[in-house]
Amino acid sequence: MNQAVKAGFLYFAVLFALGWVLGPIRVLLLEPRLGQAGALAIEAPLMIAGMVFAARWLTARLGIAHACLPRATMGLTAVASLAVAEILSSILISGQPELPSTSDVSWLFSLAGALSIGLYCALATMPLIVGRR
Repeated sequence: MNQAVKAGFLYFAVLFALGWVLGPIRVLLLEPRLGQAGALAIEAPLMIAGMVFAARWLTARLGIAHACLPRATMGLTAVASLAVAEILSSILISGQPELPSTSDVSWLFSLAGALSIGLYCALATMPLIVGRR
């Protein structure tokens, strides 16, 4: 397996595990008090810190070149893995994939949606960002 793809799967796994720890705290403790956007705003810096740590650690540990292509491959592998994991999780929890309906698409234009999209973008680009010299 390509080293950058392997790094991408490991990068995803580390951050998915962090999300499994922080997710219940966000949903059960923070969202009732602060709303979805407020809870995400508190969780986001912790997830970004995890991304920085994981991207730096894995690129160094696995010897991912400082070139853009291997690091982009790492980030895109992680994002694709996250998308698949979220679909599979929704199937396991509810018995069917949670696909957006017409009303759900408007969520993307809310503050919570913007934060979520920003976190996806950060996940994809962090290996490139931490690799800059």
